Amino acid sequence: MDRPILSIIIPVYNASSSIGKITKTILGQSFSDFELILVDDGSTDDSLKRMKELAKQDRRIFVYSKANGGPSSARNYGLSKARGQFIQFYDADDNILSGAINAPIKTMLSLKADLVVSGWQIDNQRYRTETAVSPKRHELRGDNTAYVLRSIGSDGTLYNLWNKLFRADIIKKHNVSFREDVRFGEDLIFALHYFRLIDHLVIIPDVTYSYRISGSTSEFRRSAIIPEYRHINDDELRRFLGNHPSQEVSDLFNWVRWRWLISYWALVSDAKLPIKKKLSLIRQNLDHKITIANSPRFIGYKKWLTEILASLIKKAPPLALVAGKFFSIIKHLLLTTKSKFLK
Repeated sequence: MDRPILSIIIPVYNASSSIGKITKTILGQSFSDFELILVDDGSTDDSLKRMKELAKQDRRIFVYSKANGGPSSARNYGLSKARGQFIQFYDADDNILSGAINAPIKTMLSLKADLVVSGWQIDNQRYRTETAVSPKRHELRGDNTAYVLRSIGSDGTLYNLWNKLFRADIIKKHNVSFREDVRFGEDLIFALHYFRLIDHLVIIPDVTYSYRISGSTSEFRRSAIIPEYRHINDDELRRFLGNHPSQEVSDLFNWVRWRWLISYWALVSDAKLPIKKKLSLIRQNLDHKITIANSPRFIGYKKWLTEILASLIKKAPPLALVAGKFFSIIKHLLLTTKSKFLK
């Protein structure tokens, strides 16, 4: 088989009930010049058996098996096997939409971009809602630091992994890989390392991916409240800024940190843990200073006032826990309202 244009990498762990669905959708895309790399990460169910059955149906499917090491380990293994010019990462329990592959590939080839980022939809199984996120078309050349921070601190377009099309030559030349010691934010860390190496970024409004939020407590939620992982993400984001960031970049950086802290409060408040444990987690994630912007010049009045309010709440862990529950409820109401409006 000649070198394909695209390598699609999917880590698989106990996903025998879902891997067939996303595989069928991928194989049914209008774009066909790809290899689909399925990496079994030590599953204890019938995932490997199911994957081998799928591979018999299409020569573009390649199945590998390894000892359990987490999704980062599986993705790194997939990268070592990838032969395509471009790299796309998907998750086994999600799905893609019609034209999901063709739109980013077409953009990448026509504009000779270093990275193409597309929209996505959130399929919330818990609340039975679907919310589309379609970013504005944008093409950026040169230093992308401020733009990246603005995105991470607003709509999250540049945070996610599965809505990005990467160039394999950049990844392999610079040995970009996933941190295997982190189980939260490892996708963002990978992207931050990649962002440093590129100067041509393209955002397209096409909604290509369907991210599924399960009603049960997920591994994501368990990992997201571990303070150590949060601190690692904070350190990686700080390194992304460089040694002498501008005032705009510094203000955006600290806004992202405030937003992450508020999100952390909400996740901890929703966790099925004793109050004493929740307060302990809140205190552990308050051991670093986050600066408030001197003015709303670069972040706007809403974010600036939110920083001031959060800085007051931060002084009292019990209040932070109450605020977290409030933010969690507001977020759910906004998502539900937006979903109903879209329908």
